Amino acid sequence: MNEDEIVSAAHMMRLLLPELVGDDAQEVGRELDDLLARAHSGEPVKEPLLRLVFRYEGTRTWMEDVLNSPRGTARPRKIEVLPGDRDTGSGTLYVCPKCGEEWERDDVLEPVPRCAKDGVDFIPKR
Repeated sequence: MNEDEIVSAAHMMRLLLPELVGDDAQEVGRELDDLLARAHSGEPVKEPLLRLVFRYEGTRTWMEDVLNSPRGTARPRKIEVLPGDRDTGSGTLYVCPKCGEEWERDDVLEPVPRCAKDGVDFIPKR
């Protein structure tokens, strides 16, 4: 498992923290956000990221399942939108660390894109 795979999985895990670590979700979220921001600035974070993830059984099990799944099966292949009005403003806000462009994710299964201007991953806005 390489650094990019671990960082990508950590992004997917971010919104699941309340379910995975319970009351510690806010603290773990802050640590995870810091590590993801460092990763996006080019700093290697594989070891500290794995230390954080392996601190809790829920995050460890989830990460192992995602990283050990056959390529392409960790994420759903198709997201179906139900008919009707979508609830707006309930997603997680992301920002480009270079230009500040914002993007909102409405569904935890929706992959976080790269900024079209700068080519870097969006990070959670604090």
